[in-house]
Amino acid sequence: MIERLFSMDQPIWAFMTKVGWALLFNIIFFVTSIPVITIGASLTAMNAVMMKVARNEGNHYIRLYFHTWVHSFLSSTASWLLTLIVAMFLAVDLILLWHESMMILFGVVIFACIGSLMFVQTVFALTARFEGSWWETIGRARFVWMQDFGFVLLAAVLNAGIFAFISWSVAVLNIFSWMVILWFGLPALINGFIYNRIFDKYVDEDDEEETGPEQLPEDPFAQLRGEYKE
Repeated sequence: MIERLFSMDQPIWAFMTKVGWALLFNIIFFVTSIPVITIGASLTAMNAVMMKVARNEGNHYIRLYFHTWVHSFLSSTASWLLTLIVAMFLAVDLILLWHESMMILFGVVIFACIGSLMFVQTVFALTARFEGSWWETIGRARFVWMQDFGFVLLAAVLNAGIFAFISWSVAVLNIFSWMVILWFGLPALINGFIYNRIFDKYVDEDDEEETGPEQLPEDPFAQLRGEYKE
């Protein structure tokens, strides 16, 4: 009985192992994001690793992280810079509307923030999982955003909730300040579970590469749009 309880095959220990990986890569994420310009590549690499961890695939996660970081640097940086510009614009709007007590417009911008988060997290997840140009990734993100709206919204709400709770606990409840070690890792792990479910229906699992983003023979979303690549 005791041996079975502490067996690594038990779901609780399997999950704790995943959390352990999330903790480790949270630290790596912080280190590789110290130059702010590299945050986009770090987000993509984190997504790539956590999607593998969520499915218990592979074991060279550190190598995968840095391989993806380098491989996706240009496209991820473009996505990050665009995200930064949109985030600054929305933040200024929220501040101005709050001070002017324009609550209806404030609520509209909040919804715009949620929609933007949904789109951005999908872009980075797609960059981590699929080969393709930046414009192809943006097009796929728009399609996934509409096709799997419920799952994408769930990921956004969970990510925002966890990030906000940990931020609040660090700022207000110092007793929980240790939770900062999962600040980005835990939301990335949750993203891994959700986006695996979304993407798996578009690809043949037997074709996936273990050490880097997938090279797809054709656009996995073309058939659902009624379009086919030659």
